[in-house]
Amino acid sequence: MFILHGDTPSIKSKSWRILELRNELTAEGVLRRIAEEAPAIFRDSPMELFAPVARRDCGVYELATGAYVFVRSDNFRALLRLKTVTGVAGLLTESDSGRSSDTLTVDDGYVQDLADKDQRDFEQRSAGIGVGSFVRILDGEVRDFCGTVAEIEQDRATVVVELLTKKLIVRSPVHNLLNLDCVAKGKRVFFFSPLVDELQEADLLVPFLHTTVPPTFTEAERGETENAGKPGSRESNITLLLRREAQLGRTPREMLAACVAGLRSGAVPCRPKNLAIVFSTLRVEFLAANKQHKNWRAVRHMIPGDAVTLEDVWAACETAKLGIPRETPADLVAQDRRSRAKRRA
Repeated sequence: MFILHGDTPSIKSKSWRILELRNELTAEGVLRRIAEEAPAIFRDSPMELFAPVARRDCGVYELATGAYVFVRSDNFRALLRLKTVTGVAGLLTESDSGRSSDTLTVDDGYVQDLADKDQRDFEQRSAGIGVGSFVRILDGEVRDFCGTVAEIEQDRATVVVELLTKKLIVRSPVHNLLNLDCVAKGKRVFFFSPLVDELQEADLLVPFLHTTVPPTFTEAERGETENAGKPGSRESNITLLLRREAQLGRTPREMLAACVAGLRSGAVPCRPKNLAIVFSTLRVEFLAANKQHKNWRAVRHMIPGDAVTLEDVWAACETAKLGIPRETPADLVAQDRRSRAKRRA
């Protein structure tokens, strides 16, 4: 890992110095503080720091060189001031004399060899990742969480993190993921760690085990039990399907195609009263999953080829011969359990 500040190409010919950290177990936090304070310490002077990371995992940030990293700059006084950063012991000196004149230097060739090995190890962590892989997210807002890769597009992956009561859809560079395909399927939970791996009572993990396969609908959702017909049940299946498609990063047109396919195949048995409900739900779920778009007008402006209209919904359903009206017939308006007359009763 490199931390750069200023015009670093101008110091490529400089030798490296060894910077000692007070504790290798807190290396990650110390390196973050160095990155934050470097602009104030070096100002206009360039600085380059290299920390060879040997291992990254849940709560693990292990350096290949223990508590030592390499740093160089054309401002030696600024290098000495790195000691003011919490967690930094200072530049390593000959015989631990502590004198600035005795600081040890390292040839650039040696550091570049370490950097090449570090790059190979970095790429190896994400090697073999594909759709369906169980991975750990190494950095970001949900760092150390585990999930399943649902989609890969170029060098970015969509990871589904299954919590106990909800799902998180995380888009991350593939190289920010750690391949955990070696983990047994019965232990693939979002909080997987060495403690979980050693757990003998695997039954404790059952409530946390999920699947990224599109969920099947329950009898209640099919309207075959006493819960069927309650307020909101008629459109619940359409909502679930469209929400899942939006969270997986589908475009509005792809969401519409999935909706039509689900209605035609019977996977969505509770048919909506009209196509306006389908169109409205599609817009709501897409905007909820893609917050960079302020409204549907912005979607039509940014991705005109993938945005849909009510006419597109009507045309797709007519082609599939679903028999769903564009609007609710007048004689059926306000005749369900949500009508005003029912609420008064």
